[in-house]
Amino acid sequence: QGTLKRTCGADGTWGEVVGTCQYPDADARCPQASYGNAVWPETPAGQTASGSCLPGWAGTPRRACGFSGGWASLVSNHCVRA
Repeated sequence: QGTLKRTCGADGTWGEVVGTCQYPDADARCPQASYGNAVWPETPAGQTASGSCLPGWAGTPRRACGFSGGWASLVSNHCVRA
């Protein structure tokens, strides 16, 4: 993950690549956790997890595990009252 930029010059040649890419720490993992009315499984860094809604809640929540092993606070398709 990261941002790379490269410009095309007026003469049609490519300029220098600027920016960096980051790779997940191979040993980092997000721990199993409860958040947003869902339970999240232990997940390798850099991957997206599918959570399980708690009883009385429904949905198909997904959440990213950051490259350093920390959970993102944003949950997509969050759990709603059943």
